[in-house]
Amino acid sequence: YISQLENQYEKQKVQNGHEKINEILLNRQTILQTTNQQQTDFDQNHSFLHSLLQTNNAWINSSKSLDPNEQNLLLNVIQQRLQQFTFDYMLIQLPLQSTRTNLSFEIINHEEFKQTLQPIQQLHSDIFCDLYEKNLFISNGHKFGGDYLVYFDDPSKSHSTFIIKCILNHQSQSSSSLIPLTHLIAQCRVAVNVNKIFVLATKTSSSSSQIQYLSMNWNGF
Repeated sequence: YISQLENQYEKQKVQNGHEKINEILLNRQTILQTTNQQQTDFDQNHSFLHSLLQTNNAWINSSKSLDPNEQNLLLNVIQQRLQQFTFDYMLIQLPLQSTRTNLSFEIINHEEFKQTLQPIQQLHSDIFCDLYEKNLFISNGHKFGGDYLVYFDDPSKSHSTFIIKCILNHQSQSSSSLIPLTHLIAQCRVAVNVNKIFVLATKTSSSSSQIQYLSMNWNGF
């Protein structure tokens, strides 16, 4: 794919070069009147520019009526314009499928995929599926300090009701990764301030598929 991009870049570089030369020649009277006469000579060893000039009919015909000083000024401008076209500015055709043909894919089911996840990621997956099966609408909840935002209706028509925070069961989670009380209080206060209900979600055990939800509220001191 990289080699294809490089080939496309070279083709576009040549096309862009001819377009710039033609554009400059069309406006050469204005350019010659406004260009600084003290510009340095263009790079005589610029092989790419020379190859363009030798195949550009507009330059071949126009250069016959230009004196050496005018040619030098226009070549200087052309060289500067050509340097502006870099790999970052080329047009790229985004592939819709892999260009490699020697790839093989193995289709795995949901349970096999879960085996590749970390415990907290597995929990996120199980809770998402549980909420989805309850016909609830779900979106990302990181903005409010949770994992999910849950809606009773279409998110484009209503506000979310719950902020879901997923936590691992204490039997499979070390005490160092438990939610500090100050963080728990802060998340409850955030939920109250945005008119939502903060909910902790976990599994009864690491081997169980049952999800438990605990709603929490902040009533102040």
